[in-house]
Amino acid sequence: MRKLLILVFVLAGCATHRFEKQHVAQLAPPASPPDIHADYAIPFEGERVELTEAYFKLHAPGQEFGPSFEMQPQVVVVHFTAIPSLAKTIAVFEPTHISSDRTQVAKNGDLNVGIQFVVDRDGTIYGLYPETTMARHVIGLNHVAIGIENVGSEDISRGQLKGTLPAEGNGLQLTPQQLSANVQLIRYLKNKYPTIQWVIGHQEYRDLEHPKHPGHDLFLEAFPDYRTEKTDPGKRFLKALRQRLNDSP
Repeated sequence: MRKLLILVFVLAGCATHRFEKQHVAQLAPPASPPDIHADYAIPFEGERVELTEAYFKLHAPGQEFGPSFEMQPQVVVVHFTAIPSLAKTIAVFEPTHISSDRTQVAKNGDLNVGIQFVVDRDGTIYGLYPETTMARHVIGLNHVAIGIENVGSEDISRGQLKGTLPAEGNGLQLTPQQLSANVQLIRYLKNKYPTIQWVIGHQEYRDLEHPKHPGHDLFLEAFPDYRTEKTDPGKRFLKALRQRLNDSP
């Protein structure tokens, strides 16, 4: 029994430490503002607005978000696309309706996935949704979360971080250029929207569902069985991101 109690306390301590790393009280502004390209901006209008309303009525019944679905951002969620190129990534986000082959996601609403930012492999930043318009990219947090998608499908490698391997990695791994762009973009967002308190990887989204997480009250999802396991953007990318956010720009 004593060993069990010790294990419980150790696990609780580990969770608390993990939650603390996700918190961003203050960040220095970037050395220069990010260059955000609007080449693939997605108009938030018409049927997309109607499907957004239907999605939130289903997953957050009783909540009032207003016709523009403007949020007060409190979380930044970092993703990877699991798609190998920018062109294919944009092709996924452009439709209004979710693809039927994404079975679990599709049965939980017709609204397509959406994102505020996409970062290409060379670090170029593209704005898709307006910065504070709610988009479908993270279960339970869409109403408070700005999302950043990085083109790629694997964690960055140690060799890429150290410069002993090519920056492009194996062509699927996230890149140092994307890491730098994420740092610059998150610094910009935190200083523009001081309500942002948390920076998490998509793989960590369920941490905010934990009753001991200080951001627990932000998690809002009506269906307890609607959860998906995520591995993006990867532990090494997240660790390097947090280290660089804490450094001087």
